Amino acid sequence: TAAAYLALGIAGVAVILASIISALLVLRSANRNFGGISGDVMGASNEIGRIFALVTGVVAVILCMR
Repeated sequence: TAAAYLALGIAGVAVILASIISALLVLRSANRNFGGISGDVMGASNEIGRIFALVTGVVAVILCMR
């Protein structure tokens, strides 16, 4: 988190928090629907985390540029 803050400021922290939140949401959904996690769930969590991070990063950078 410190490296993200130093590199991107508050936008970097927002990106990391978005990734963590998305991973927790996928974990909760997998536990509820499948009774646990598997390799497929971990892969899906990775891809969903990337999407959340990219979208959050773009939004944060646009808001910071104003």
